[in-house]
This record gives sequence, structure tokens and C-alpha cells, in this order.
Amino acid sequence: MKAFLFFFLMLLSHLLFSASLADVLQSVANESLSAENYRLSYENSLISIRSAELDDRAEYSFDAEVSPLYEDAGGVEVGNLSFSVTSADDDTTVTVRSPFAISYDGSGSIYHPGLGIEHTFDFGHDDERLEDLQNQASLVSTERTFRSSILSVQRSVLDISSSIYSVELEISMQQYELGKLRKERDDDIKLGIMSEESIDAAEYDISIKLAEDNLASLSAQLDIYKESFKALTGLDWESYDSIPEPLFPSSLSWSGNSEVEEARLLAEIADETYLVEYSYLHPKSLSLSLDADSTIVQNEVLASNGVDATLSAVWNSDTWSLYASGGGEWTEQDGFIPSLAIGGSWRSDSTKREDELYLETLSNERLLSRNEYIIELSDYRESVLSLGSDIIAWQAEREQQDNEIAYRNALLEQQRAFYDRGLTDEESLMDAEMETERAEKELEILKLEGLSLALSAESLLI
Repeated sequence: MKAFLFFFLMLLSHLLFSASLADVLQSVANESLSAENYRLSYENSLISIRSAELDDRAEYSFDAEVSPLYEDAGGVEVGNLSFSVTSADDDTTVTVRSPFAISYDGSGSIYHPGLGIEHTFDFGHDDERLEDLQNQASLVSTERTFRSSILSVQRSVLDISSSIYSVELEISMQQYELGKLRKERDDDIKLGIMSEESIDAAEYDISIKLAEDNLASLSAQLDIYKESFKALTGLDWESYDSIPEPLFPSSLSWSGNSEVEEARLLAEIADETYLVEYSYLHPKSLSLSLDADSTIVQNEVLASNGVDATLSAVWNSDTWSLYASGGGEWTEQDGFIPSLAIGGSWRSDSTKREDELYLETLSNERLLSRNEYIIELSDYRESVLSLGSDIIAWQAEREQQDNEIAYRNALLEQQRAFYDRGLTDEESLMDAEMETERAEKELEILKLEGLSLALSAESLLI
């Protein structure tokens, strides 16, 4: 019996932790295939977000066209020479042009300088804030998905580890009970209480066979858990050298997490989408433009045939368009010759009813998004309450397990004292030792469950 006890204690010592739990969790977060896939998806999402956040930039263009003057082989004509700048938001364009013809035989040159400026005042709702909100929502979602995914992998490691420890403990207890069962059978036969062919011996054999089959099933289950652990972490299973106490958050935020924040942003996005689409379907803009050009001839002297300038204003809405342009031409011979034009147009909108129905749909989506935000916040707060209850329950179980260990240690010391004085037998002492070992193992399993619960709290608060 002492040899069996020694063997069993050696088996338990092998089950004691020999690897660092922190290292395993860090490894699975940094080096596992799952974490690598999450990280690559996260980086790709960030690239997309950064691309979407790039501000529009001013556009520049330069045009030129050159051809020889066939009537004057010593000359060249630049039929088009212009430079334009368009603002980042496409509402202002400035164009400077100066085509010219010049002869190299000294006969002179002709220039046609010009200037064009156009600016549009859009009185609708632009989409800049909508784009910013969409980028914010994407960033919040991306960050949460990545961090939650890593925590989920780590929780899986803890859950599998807890399952392995539970099965190992069950195997140890079953082996101990099987050893006792075999010893009782052998002792009863040796003492003549029963014979090998008796019904009692057959019942012992059946119980032993059932225990052996149960052990085989537990061993197969343990192998599956170990393979799952290796598939998840890329590491062979090793028991941990120690399991730290879980650290729970000192307080749980009541205002929400990133999931609630994303729901809030989506509600704002729905509002902005409605306003932008309404402005698109009911446009209101005023465009102002100035266009001026002149012709300058340079022979013996520099001369100009005058300046032609036009200032225009155009008002556009969904059905109406009004315009007015005025200006004139100024020359030295004729002075200033004014010009003025006023006009307008109206068009029917055959899609007006369809557009209004579309806006009604967007308006309903605004309400739905707001309600979803309220529901998301409510669900989060319920989760916080449930999590707080789970933490309290775990802490109570943890304290109860400490009391159990203290009780088992005290009972073991008592049994040892009784055994030393011959007041109890060896089996009672071994039972007390086993119960103490089981209580300590159950504490380690409980701590693993607490660590998983702590990661759940961290994930909830992201």
C-alpha cells in the first residue's frame, strides 16, 4: 500500500505545474497562427482606414500645344498654354492661359493672355463629417475586433487548460479508487472472505472493468484536449509552474464600451447620410465665375486691342436654374461696351416621388439606428450586471475553496496524529491525503476559471 501511495504521489508531482502560464498566453497572443491572421486582418483594415482618411488635395493641370507657322518658317505658334488649379473640395478653379504666336525673324509676336476664376457656394449638407464618422466607426470596430480576437484565443487556452486539469484530476482520483478496489478484492480473497469463483469476486471484477473502461475514456479525452491545446498554441502541453490570482477590474464602466460607441457612431452616420442625400436630391448652389482675356501685339511697339471680361452668377436648385452674366469689352477706339444677359430654366422632376420615398426610408433608418444604440447600451449594462454577479460568485467560491483546503489540511494533520498513535489505519490516512490533494487541485482549476472570467471582463470593457 505504501508503494502504491508513493507511486500516486509521484504521479501528482508530475501533474504539478512546470511551465509559465504568462509565457504561454503571451506566446499565443504574439506567435500563434490565429493571432497572426487576426493581426494581418487588423493591419489591412488600418491601411484601408488610413486611405479613407487621406484628405482630398488640390489638383493642378498644365496644357500646351505647339505648331510651326507655315507661312513664316521662322515662327512658332503656341495654340494652347494654360495652367489651372482646382481646390481640394472642388468648389474653386483658377485657370491662367496665354497662347501666343511668335516669329524669330523679328517680325514680332502676338499674345492672348487670359484668366478664369470659378467658385461655387454649396448651401447643402456636404459629406465631410459623414466620411469622418465612417472612418471613426471603422477604426473603433477594427480595434475592438482585433483585441477581442486575441483575448478570445487566450480564453480558449485557459478553458482548455482548465479542462485538462479537471480530466487529470479525475484520472488521478479514478486510479486511486481503482487501486483501492483491486486491493480490497485481493485482501478479501487472501482472508478467505470470498473465493476467486464466488459471485462477490465476479462483482469486484465487473466494478474493476467498469473503472478501467472509464479510465480509458478519460485518457482518450485527455489526449483530445492536449491535441487541441497544441493546435491552438503550437506548443506541446506542459503543466504550469504556478497559476496567478485573477485580477478583476476595480469598477465596471456604466457608460458603455467600444461596441456601444460604434452603435452611437452608426446612429450619427444614419443622421448624416439622410442630410447628405437630402441635399443631393434637393441641391441649392450659387456659382460665380470671372473670365477675362486680351490680345497683345508686339511689333515695333507693344499694343493691345483691349480687354474682354465677363462675370457670371448661376443659381441651381433641384428644378430651377437662374443665371445672370454681365461685363463687356474695352478698347482704346470704342471705349467700354457693356453686355448683360439674364435667363433661367425649369425642369420637371419625374423621379420626385421616388426620391421622397427614398428619403423616408433613410429617415426610418435614422430612427432604427438610434433605437439600436439604446438597445446596445441596455444590453451592455445587463452584461455588466451579469459579469459583476459572476465575479462575486467566483470570489465567494474562491473563499469557500480556501476554507475547504484549510479544513482538509487540519483533518489530514489529525489523521496523521491518529495514525502515529495507532488510532486509525493507513487507508484512512491515504484518503485524507487524497482529499487534500484534490482540494488543492480544484483551487488551481478555479483560478484558471477566474483568469478566463477576468479576460471576459476585459473583453466586455473594450
